[in-house]
Amino acid sequence: MANTKEKMLQVLNLKKFFGGLKAVNDVSFDVYKGETLALIGPNGAGKSTLFNTVCGVYAPTAGQILLSGQEIQGLKPHEIARRRVARTFQISHPCQDMTVLDNIIMAMGLSQYSSLTGIFGNSRTKGNIEKAEQLLDKVGILAQRDRRAGDLSLGYMRRLEIARALALEPLLILLDEPCAGLSNNAEAEFIEIINQLKAQGTTIMLVEHNMSIAMTVSDRVVVISYGEKIAEGVPQEIQSNPYVIEAYLGKDDDCA
Repeated sequence: MANTKEKMLQVLNLKKFFGGLKAVNDVSFDVYKGETLALIGPNGAGKSTLFNTVCGVYAPTAGQILLSGQEIQGLKPHEIARRRVARTFQISHPCQDMTVLDNIIMAMGLSQYSSLTGIFGNSRTKGNIEKAEQLLDKVGILAQRDRRAGDLSLGYMRRLEIARALALEPLLILLDEPCAGLSNNAEAEFIEIINQLKAQGTTIMLVEHNMSIAMTVSDRVVVISYGEKIAEGVPQEIQSNPYVIEAYLGKDDDCA
């Protein structure tokens, strides 16, 4: 990726230690505007810790995280979300007793109001309802708009998470194992949604254990092992990198 492109996210010498465990150790990489970057590695490599540090779940031990040139390391998750960084979860967390539509409307109000009462009291306008319906249509679940979110299938919950992320009008979307647990059909449909977002210029960073999916949807790949970055490049480079083959590809049945 050419260095002249705008850097949406910069991770600089990031470290996250838990006592003597160096879960993330001096990792650096950039995510450029409009690209999809996959973060991969074997189980226990530290990719989830790195992802959660970027999201604000953990405060870094050292290093910087910059969003459009502004430091965000150490901010709380909701503070990072207000800076238009949206994330999804490997285990979906919708507001289960609310309708699918109201889940989207609530997400639309997060950047404007500090309380749940404020979100609904001010966000449930005709315009916002129409916008929420457009987002649900975009991810293929408009027909589910009035269903209780907790009653959705796993595949539909993942789509709802994408729609909630898009409701923030994000500069960057962080996807945590977006295809984990999905059937082959649901997986293929979800990849198509990711490809549509890519075509629209959405900037995406994802953690994905399934190597085939990571290589299919990403423009570039960062590989970490034992908390350290061991490779970075386009999918074709990563697939032939001997260090990656030794650390990851050669040890994971999914990557055969």
